[in-house]
Amino acid sequence: MTKHRDKNGRLLRTSRGGPAKGAAYLEDYAFLAHGLLRLYAATGDAKRLNQARELTDRMIAEFSDPDGGFFFTADNAESLFVRTKDPFDGAAARRE
Repeated sequence: MTKHRDKNGRLLRTSRGGPAKGAAYLEDYAFLAHGLLRLYAATGDAKRLNQARELTDRMIAEFSDPDGGFFFTADNAESLFVRTKDPFDGAAARRE
C-alpha cells in the first residue's frame, strides 16, 4: 500500500530492484482489494476493510464505462488507440 502507489494514490504495477512504476490495470486493483478483504476477514483489522473500500471506490471512478462494465486501463492511463474492455466477466471460463 505504500511502495506501489504514486503521489496521487494510484496503484503502480511493478517493481523489481528499484522503484515501482507503470500504471496498474483493473485486475491489479481488483485482486488487491480482494486480498485486503480476505485479510480483514482473517484479522478483523478495520484498516484493511477501509483500504479495500478506498481501492474499490478509485477503481469504479477510474475504470468504469458509463455504458456499462469496466475498461482494463484507467481513464488517466497512458493514451491508447482504444481502451479495451471484456464484455464478459470470464465466469464461464473459471470454475472453482
